[in-house]
Amino acid sequence: ANKAVKMLMVGRARAGKTSLTNSLVNDVSGLTKDDDDRATISVEIRPWIVNDVTISVWDFAGQEEYYMTHTFFLSRRCVVVLI
Repeated sequence: ANKAVKMLMVGRARAGKTSLTNSLVNDVSGLTKDDDDRATISVEIRPWIVNDVTISVWDFAGQEEYYMTHTFFLSRRCVVVLI
């Protein structure tokens, strides 16, 4: 049976949430370029499969105007990574 987990990546803008998500999901190491102006808008959800567990990685935008929306997605059944 396939198990599912939700992982929320939260933190300030340009803290490295997307870089860490890319490293985990794509199994590569590297930082998002500092001159890259493609900031995450709202949230990007990507699957990360580890053995028989599907981890749904939620990469949240770090801009202050999105902070209040994070609480809507918190639950006892998710892992929160504060960066």
